[in-house]
Amino acid sequence: MRVICAFIAMVWCISCAEKPANQNTVLRSGIFIYQEKCKACHGDDGNLGATGAKNLRSSALSAAEIKKMILQGKGAMPPMGHDLDEAELDSLVQMVLSLRK
Repeated sequence: MRVICAFIAMVWCISCAEKPANQNTVLRSGIFIYQEKCKACHGDDGNLGATGAKNLRSSALSAAEIKKMILQGKGAMPPMGHDLDEAELDSLVQMVLSLRK
């Protein structure tokens, strides 16, 4: 539980540093979506690898490729396009990008 709290605090602090208010809101929204839909397989920091999930911290995918992967799924990852509106999808993409080393 401490790891989760520390991770959320770290991402929140990073997201607040010299970014417009709307980008902070986008990233915070992405954190909640990630916690709900992605954490079980990708882990708190993106490198859990459960059920064959890819390491998001070392991913070289572009934002467009991440968005496509979320929408269409791949392998054991189910498509999530039906669950998210465009703003939520963009928030989740920004969250995934923020996990990179």
